[in-house]
Amino acid sequence: MGKLIDSYLEAEAIDVNTSLQQVTSLAATVPEIARPEHDELYKAINIYLQEHPDLTKAGKKLLCYMLDSKELSTEMQMEVVRNERLPVSSLLQSREN
Repeated sequence: MGKLIDSYLEAEAIDVNTSLQQVTSLAATVPEIARPEHDELYKAINIYLQEHPDLTKAGKKLLCYMLDSKELSTEMQMEVVRNERLPVSSLLQSREN
C-alpha cells in the first residue's frame, strides 16, 4: 500500500498547485508498517521541492520529518546527502528524537 500511495504522491508533487498540507496529509495516510522503505517517499519529496523552490525552511523541515533516513536504501542515502534542496541536518535530527 505504501508504494502505491508514494507513487501517487510523486505524481501530485509535480503539480505546482499541490500544497504542502496536501503532501503531508497524503504521506501521513500510510502507516509505518506499510512503508518498510522510504525511497519512493524521498523521490516524491524531492520532486515537490523541485517544483516548489520557494518553500520555507519550516516547510522543508516538515517534509524531512516524514522521512526516516534509516529506511532509505544506500543509494538514496547518498543522494540525500548530496541534495542541496534538503536541510540534511533536519532530516537526521528529526528521527533521532
